[in-house]
Amino acid sequence: MILIVNLMPDKLETENNFRDIFKDIPLDFLRMETHKYKGSSSGELVHYLTLEEIREKNYLGAVITGAPLEYIDFSEVDYWDELKKVMDYLDKNIKSTIYICWGAQAGLYNFYGIDKLLLKQKVFGVYNHQVLKSNPFIDGDFMAPHSRNSFNSVEDINSVPDLDIVAASFRAGPYLIADKNYKRLFVTGHGEYPKERLKNEYLRDLSSGKDIAKPDNYFDIEGNIDFSWENHRKTFYENWIRYIGGEI
Repeated sequence: MILIVNLMPDKLETENNFRDIFKDIPLDFLRMETHKYKGSSSGELVHYLTLEEIREKNYLGAVITGAPLEYIDFSEVDYWDELKKVMDYLDKNIKSTIYICWGAQAGLYNFYGIDKLLLKQKVFGVYNHQVLKSNPFIDGDFMAPHSRNSFNSVEDINSVPDLDIVAASFRAGPYLIADKNYKRLFVTGHGEYPKERLKNEYLRDLSSGKDIAKPDNYFDIEGNIDFSWENHRKTFYENWIRYIGGEI
């Protein structure tokens, strides 16, 4: 069984996406008790567990999603203290946890004191990446989406002996950062995104009046979506499942 700490505002869409990724593997979802959810009805959260409830279960792995909190200091996030307890619990009791986008920045800050930094221009699109260190999850070049306004510096990451930059992009920077035992996998982008997600984010921002450019390397010349990260999405999570299951 896998635990998904779903911090995204679009709870149902995120759930369905991870159900598609993990197929027949049982999933549990965790909510923050100290946060008042504006975009989700009580019905959407009725099956969500709390930290105390997950202590009674055994999980092979966990995923902590991103959240639209890049402009807020970690200490000002209303559920920060609770999230720290969740991260620490998972770290002690689960073989491997994937931290995604803001979740990755939160994990790097919690475990290593590496703070996020704001970008002058949003990284928004799909970019080519290279594997820098042999690992059980990905090899060769691959495409992956990013959608964020903040980043972690290479210098800060490299200052921690326990961390390696496993994969990176010339345009988007470090993508997969991991500790030596792969217990903590920090993914700065969104390899988990389904095909339409960047399009929906683009249209959402346009409708709200934001000055937003089309996502890089996402639409082809005819305006159709190039699902160029589909193989990476499939391969990365399949290999992670094999890893936490002891197959590799």
